[in-house]
Amino acid sequence: PNALPEEQRTPAWHRFLAQYRSYMQIVLVAAAIVSLVIQEWTTAILLIVLTLLNAVVGLRQEGKAESAMNALKSMMKATARVRRDGREAEIPAEQLVDGDVVLISAGDQVPADGRLIEASALQIDESALTGESVPAAKETGPLQGTGLSPGDQTNTAFMNTPVTHGSGLMIVTATGADTELGKISGMLSATEKEVPPLTKELDRLTLWITGAAGLTMIVMFALGRQRDQAWDVLFVSAVSLAIAAIPEALPTVTQAILSVGSLNLAKRSAIVKELPSVETLAFTSAINSDKTGTLTMNQMTAVEVLSPTDRYTVSGTGYGLEGKVHHAAGSAAGIEDAILPYVVASDAKLVGGAVVGDPTEGALLVLAHKAGLDTDA
Repeated sequence: PNALPEEQRTPAWHRFLAQYRSYMQIVLVAAAIVSLVIQEWTTAILLIVLTLLNAVVGLRQEGKAESAMNALKSMMKATARVRRDGREAEIPAEQLVDGDVVLISAGDQVPADGRLIEASALQIDESALTGESVPAAKETGPLQGTGLSPGDQTNTAFMNTPVTHGSGLMIVTATGADTELGKISGMLSATEKEVPPLTKELDRLTLWITGAAGLTMIVMFALGRQRDQAWDVLFVSAVSLAIAAIPEALPTVTQAILSVGSLNLAKRSAIVKELPSVETLAFTSAINSDKTGTLTMNQMTAVEVLSPTDRYTVSGTGYGLEGKVHHAAGSAAGIEDAILPYVVASDAKLVGGAVVGDPTEGALLVLAHKAGLDTDA
């Protein structure tokens, strides 16, 4: 299928055991085993139940995040307009193969990598691949040289890049993992995962607590032997003291707090796959961006209109339709004559508060709405 390779699903038992990788879980299991050895049955059962609770909470949260991700994927089924047997048809993008002839126009997502054979004022937003915030103009002529970067391949359209202007015809040359996006996806999956800051801090704290408990046990044992106390009584007392020094509820409390954080993020349309990521996001104080400022909202706003005889100021920000046109100078009856050509020549559309098409044309459509024009008509 023409789809990016999905991460192989980890078996449930493997994910359950992975919950026992943290130092605190390991210490709690060790403490439970020692409690069984010294026949502290109640303590042993309590510790085992706590470790199981910690594991189940973590596993359940990961499962909820995975279900949400799968639901999002199922909602985002892409389609492609193809020309097969001399007729146009719309098919699921997953069914594209090399050699398919695909039609693309403003508002479409390019469904695969392909060589352009027709391009009419075609512009494609390739910021995800190149970092350039300005849409790339496309043409059909041959290129000079080999091994060119995606930004220099002006006669090629790349998978999952949005068409902002014009239309074109392309022949599919790569699908799925063989596309430029697929190569990036492969590199990301090969990247070694880092341990989240919170996990590092909890592991460090666990080591300090374990070390302090162990030192206390040794000191207590030595002082007891100086007073000629029995070996077995000393051992049980020292181990009990060490177990008492371990904050058994710490993982459970941490999981509960992170779960609340993940719910708050979900309310703001952000899904975290692993619970410690909640703290990692909260720990972020700055995001560094390159000179192109790709991490902007990518929204433009018309704030002033000048004609040979009149001047208008416009309120509002972004693509929101809230705002008014104020006639600051001149004697014209209205702004319609000044902005009508921009609306007639626009390929963009306003859909649910978002612009489909060129950002500049989208800003001019919003301006027309504020001026009271029926843009569809």
